Amino acid sequence: MTTTVTGLVSSSLTQHSYDFLSTHIGLAVIILLAFVMLLRELVPIVRNGDAPLQVRGLDVAVLPLLIVFAIVVLARLADLLV
Repeated sequence: MTTTVTGLVSSSLTQHSYDFLSTHIGLAVIILLAFVMLLRELVPIVRNGDAPLQVRGLDVAVLPLLIVFAIVVLARLADLLV
């Protein structure tokens, strides 16, 4: 399984351009981040304010997405400035 995934990722990275990859990965991260943030706000409303474990679980998902979002934005800005 690991060899297949590594080969698939490797071939995908070499076949597509930087703009294609950063645009599509950035778009996917933004959509996923917006969805998780929306869930983070809606879970306490549905649970009548008693959902700290679910909200903490969503916080765990938000942090890596924010980091990837920041990396994508910085990479795009660096590409524009160079």
